[in-house]
Amino acid sequence: MKKLLFLCSAILIAAISLNAQVLYSDDFESYNVDEGIALQCPEWWDTWSGDPGSDEDPLVSDNYALSGTKSVQVFGNNDGVIDFGGITEGRYRVEFYILIAEGRQGYYNIMQNFNPSGTGLVWGLQVFFQNGVCTIDGGGQSAASFNYEAGEWMKFQHFIDLNSDWIDMYVNDQLILAYQWSNGTFGTGGVNQLGAFDFYAWNEGGTCEYYMDDFLIEEVETPYPPTNFNAEIINDNDVLLTWNAPEEGEPVSYSIVRNGNEIALVGDSVLTYTDENLFPQTYTYQLYAFYGTSSGYSSSAGIEVVTIPGGNQRELVLFETFTGTWCPYCPTAAQASQMMETEGLSVAKIQYQVNDYYETPASPVRHNFYFDLFGDPEADGFGVPTTIINGTTALEGTAPTVQEHFEIYEYYYEEYINIPTLYTIDAFAQITADPSVWEVDITVEETFPYFDDEMRLMVVLTETNIPESWHGETSLNNVARSMYPDANGTVLDFSTNNPIQESFNITIDPDYDVDNCYVIMFVQNMVNGDVNVAYKLKLTDVTSVKSIVDNNINIYPNPSNGIINVKSGENIHRVEVINTSGQIIYSQLVDNYNAGFDLSEHAKGVYFLKVYTNKDVSVHKLIKN
Repeated sequence: MKKLLFLCSAILIAAISLNAQVLYSDDFESYNVDEGIALQCPEWWDTWSGDPGSDEDPLVSDNYALSGTKSVQVFGNNDGVIDFGGITEGRYRVEFYILIAEGRQGYYNIMQNFNPSGTGLVWGLQVFFQNGVCTIDGGGQSAASFNYEAGEWMKFQHFIDLNSDWIDMYVNDQLILAYQWSNGTFGTGGVNQLGAFDFYAWNEGGTCEYYMDDFLIEEVETPYPPTNFNAEIINDNDVLLTWNAPEEGEPVSYSIVRNGNEIALVGDSVLTYTDENLFPQTYTYQLYAFYGTSSGYSSSAGIEVVTIPGGNQRELVLFETFTGTWCPYCPTAAQASQMMETEGLSVAKIQYQVNDYYETPASPVRHNFYFDLFGDPEADGFGVPTTIINGTTALEGTAPTVQEHFEIYEYYYEEYINIPTLYTIDAFAQITADPSVWEVDITVEETFPYFDDEMRLMVVLTETNIPESWHGETSLNNVARSMYPDANGTVLDFSTNNPIQESFNITIDPDYDVDNCYVIMFVQNMVNGDVNVAYKLKLTDVTSVKSIVDNNINIYPNPSNGIINVKSGENIHRVEVINTSGQIIYSQLVDNYNAGFDLSEHAKGVYFLKVYTNKDVSVHKLIKN
């Protein structure tokens, strides 16, 4: 009888809200103790694998109860699901109570897409209970948290509005989190759909045991939104938002939403808000009226899109990886890194080798910089492999497969490639009279004066396709060989000069293959690690050679299939042809104003011609087709 009475009570309570229709109400008093809830209530409950009555099925228990004597226990291998079937419209209120047992932990999530086969799964929100702290991933990792007391019942309420693409969540009638539902668990990659509530026995770092009671699921109408919503840019990079009150209803406050995340709640009498000091890019604003915990948020007042000028299209995303040839897990990250190029992603990559032959002084410096920002203070350092993406995301370890690891890289690539830059880099390389030394001239320009933090230019010489046998791999790629002037980079001060020009002489060791050498340049915020812009230059893609003096020397044809002619305004004593490894492959005494030679038997590629005259010595680039 109690179950029927509770259902009637729920209907009466819902009748005073906005046209609520109760879909499911349960206090679990009518079920058998120590039998699975999915087995006893298959109309609403299932298990993750679609196997009611198995050890995945949470048991009805009489250990704890909020009302009556029974509740549902999640423990051991339990993984219970309330399946909504992937609905795409309507507004739903889902309410239940949770108690975390003493010394135990808990977890539940809301799926946007769910099916027992485990394919195409999409998470929308997940909630962790551990050591008295509840942490929520929704619209971003660790987007909200609060403290709780073990052994006490907590009321959880969720409004999931598929018509407005919105969710708001409450604990003990206090608003905890609100965001655009399709942003998903981590802020991107979700869908505007309700798949299932999943109650999983999460045992990582502890033992899961929690209890649930007094479930209520109802479909409710959406309150009235504000009207006449408008956004405009003021003061270069501020946005002024204005609106009018809803046509009906009395909001408690108004919610300002930028790019799907709530950034402010303002009082019910306030009809304006200024979003200040914005980074130059495009922003999408929405406005909601908040009617309190009993009714939640209104539908959106509309969408306003503004673009703060001053940004530039990002061309590259930087991936820096700490790795080692001794590490058996590192090939997974290395192969996933190579997949980024084969899949056409615009990336710059640097591998800092750790504790092996290829380690340089740059490795510990860069490691310590990032570890201070992202590392666990109780750890000695990052494990390998660890990849830092664009200076602000740290991924320690590997996924189970190369494909899965690549998909993680791709996910963050898509996030960063669309963020504009506020700096531009242009670089030019030319070989000096010494074929082992390359002069790289770099120009950095600030296009919008946004950051007050210290910014530095980092310059890294890398080599790829290095023959090396390690854990089934035959080569190393993107290995950091040296940094210029060192691993601490060059401080950029745009208050006195803009653009800033820097020049570095980069020495190519005889053991390096210059055809596989790249210079990676990036501007980094030294406070938060953000890499605002990156640039990649292949050394042998030079467009000129730095000569000691211009002797009015003409070289033709260039490019050439083999026969090369040299004509000079000064008497030529000798010519030498040098490959990109610095080896002299041809030498000829001349004593004339003209010289000619044949490179037909040599491989295609870039070479350098050194011409000795009465006046001086000059170096010129040759291309052999």
